[in-house]
Amino acid sequence: MKAILFYLLLIIPLSSFSQNENDTTIYLDSTYSRTTVGNHKYYAIIKNTNRKKKEYEVTQYYLSGKIESKGLSKSNEYFDATGEITSYYENGNVKSLKYFKEYYPEGKCTFWHENGIKKAEGEYVIVPNKEFKDSKNSRLKVVNYWDDKNVQKVIDGEGELEDDGFIEKHYLHSVSNGKIKNGYKDENWTGKSKNPNIQFSEIYKNGELVSGISLDESNQSHSYSEIMKRADPVGGIEVFYKYVQNNFIQPESQSFKGGKVLTKFDIDENGFIVNVRNIKSLTPEVDIAAIKLFENFKKFMPAEYRGIKIKTSYIMPITLQGNN
Repeated sequence: MKAILFYLLLIIPLSSFSQNENDTTIYLDSTYSRTTVGNHKYYAIIKNTNRKKKEYEVTQYYLSGKIESKGLSKSNEYFDATGEITSYYENGNVKSLKYFKEYYPEGKCTFWHENGIKKAEGEYVIVPNKEFKDSKNSRLKVVNYWDDKNVQKVIDGEGELEDDGFIEKHYLHSVSNGKIKNGYKDENWTGKSKNPNIQFSEIYKNGELVSGISLDESNQSHSYSEIMKRADPVGGIEVFYKYVQNNFIQPESQSFKGGKVLTKFDIDENGFIVNVRNIKSLTPEVDIAAIKLFENFKKFMPAEYRGIKIKTSYIMPITLQGNN
């Protein structure tokens, strides 16, 4: 059997949809995960993807056609941000100005409220990634903060503020209030989110979450030490990789030229794979095989948000070599 090349992606969009012969259009859902046209809330156009370059111009749009963000990408398949990236509210006002290096924001940044008033000045600092030891992450250090009435609440890294998601970057939106010390979240923070509908109380030290307790709709409490825990295959990710490699059988026809099928699936609150669908097809035979492959995988440990099990999505590209 020919070798199968694959890797696992979490909310990283890929596409073969094109606006014209030189550009690529990417369709994204409300969580900025790759989806199909008609199911999208945003879309991005990558310019001149027919030519191999170091950087590509990208403009991302709201469903209304208003610009959501723009900048440069190192990839011609998805928005791999590099350099200066400007984001906008749907009313046209600037939302943020950040600088990216190797996919992460780094260095000075500025944020604005939707009414046009400056929200915050800060700096992204590179820190170790606790979940993936060989990678890194970036943490926002807030220097100055103003509320939407232009009242300054944080001065030189000291004060209190409302975090509506500009510090805590998760696709599950929350609003929280608390103290800023030396530019980072510190001591007690309280907040709420709508989906899932919860209230929470957390303790921070120097920007790191120490512990948290959330209260769900049933008034049940949940303790946690990390805000978002990803869904993982039972037995570990290597078991999942081996399952894919050992169980996917590609077409035997000598005329099969190879290519890539892109399959998306949900992992429900119990850890079962549901709603398997291909968002980039290859051939009917490969498409059916990809869907069956993931439908038959045993189980995941479900994702958790503030201690509460939630449904999440995975995107799995499988690249097949040709038989000739």
